[in-house]
Amino acid sequence: MGSLYKFLHIQQRIYWFIFRPSTVGVKCLIGYNDEYLLIKTAYSGDYWTLPGGGVKKSEDTERSVIREVYEELGIHLKNVRFLGSYTSSVEYKKDEINCFYADVYTKDFTISLAEVKEAKWFRKDNLPVNHSKALIKTLEFLEN
Repeated sequence: MGSLYKFLHIQQRIYWFIFRPSTVGVKCLIGYNDEYLLIKTAYSGDYWTLPGGGVKKSEDTERSVIREVYEELGIHLKNVRFLGSYTSSVEYKKDEINCFYADVYTKDFTISLAEVKEAKWFRKDNLPVNHSKALIKTLEFLEN
């Protein structure tokens, strides 16, 4: 199933390269004590990033981040806090990324989609070197 996500993602990137659409996405930094939960997706290389995804037309960004985290990790977020947003053009589109933070009361999660190939808790003072821009930007928002 992971190879299907990778194939479809390549098709999306071709579309984005040609048409350069504007999109809205969400990312969520999930914290537990002194750790953050990061994921690797099946389609975007071998780096650690935050759970999240696209905002549906009928959703606000907070509802979208709650849905995306549940779909990817089986975690029901209760108290999410908006941190800020930035624009990314990494995938050839104008993508407004809305960043959120949520604490959880347990480290339990279940990878529920083939979209996520790995998820792992990292100590705040020992984050992986191979991480995404989304993690850097979200941490900057959290510190301010």
